[in-house]
Amino acid sequence: MSTTAQFFRHLSQSARRYDWGKLRWRNLDKTKLVWPFRIMCHPIAGMNELKYEGRGSLAIANGLLIGMLIINCLQYTLQGFAFNTNKLTNFSLVSQLASSSLLVVLFSICGWASGALLDGEGKFREIYIAACYAITPQILMGAVSLVLSQSLVLEEAVFLTLVDGIRLLWTAVALVIGFMTVQQFTVKKTLGALLLTAFFMAAILFLSVLFFSMLQQLFAFLASVFTEINSRR
Repeated sequence: MSTTAQFFRHLSQSARRYDWGKLRWRNLDKTKLVWPFRIMCHPIAGMNELKYEGRGSLAIANGLLIGMLIINCLQYTLQGFAFNTNKLTNFSLVSQLASSSLLVVLFSICGWASGALLDGEGKFREIYIAACYAITPQILMGAVSLVLSQSLVLEEAVFLTLVDGIRLLWTAVALVIGFMTVQQFTVKKTLGALLLTAFFMAAILFLSVLFFSMLQQLFAFLASVFTEINSRR
């Protein structure tokens, strides 16, 4: 049996053994549903409870990540015409995914790596959940910005700028507090770890762009070779 077949066989066996009843509404822990909003209002206490009391939920974190992607797509396509300079013909789900959800995942990976180098206590799962919970203001305020853009005129753009500034600042504060709490760092060490995380992210993005650029050139070269061969037949 091939490796791929074995993988799917083990995957199907795990799926059959999983207790899917846990996902029923009556079996869910309803208190976890409000925790993203608690972190918005009380980030320090909320992140501490998330780490030490197990208030975080991987399913909710994934849902927030999907919610961020949806809001970004809606803002690109449905923002008020007075403020929307995007061309619908240029819309790409891949680019929206790369500029939103994948950045959160990349931050979680690089944050875990920098924490491991600096003797942090955070696990990848904790960092990922904290990062996803921290983007709750980005989602809610993004929806508010989308609604306001439908009724405001160009002279009132300052209100949209204010909303966007608040959501970015709110998200950044929650993200820093979450990272510091999960890793159990001091403020100084947190800033150093975040700088290291940013360096790792930049390096990975650079290598990814370089890899795909080389891959694109390789495919273009192979296509030209096949075209030349076919033209000489």
